[in-house]
Amino acid sequence: MTRTAPVSSSLRAMLAGMPLLPAYVIDFRLDVLARNEAAAAVLGAGFGSGTAANAARLLFLEPSTRETQLDWARVARETVGNLRAIVGDRP
Repeated sequence: MTRTAPVSSSLRAMLAGMPLLPAYVIDFRLDVLARNEAAAAVLGAGFGSGTAANAARLLFLEPSTRETQLDWARVARETVGNLRAIVGDRP
């Protein structure tokens, strides 16, 4: 199984340095590796941990996430397409 490298301190500092711009880092599985406080403010304090530790799971399994998307169907199609492409590259 392929492992994701830990998020470097310099990347964490860059996220923290963007206090008004929601930003987060995901790996090839769409697991949330790091996020800034603006992302937590927009996506919820638990974003990046627990049931919200994976962006795809959050999109498909959390009903409130659907309500925050302007075009949920498009975002869902793109997410599925990304996951299919990843499986082809990293079975």
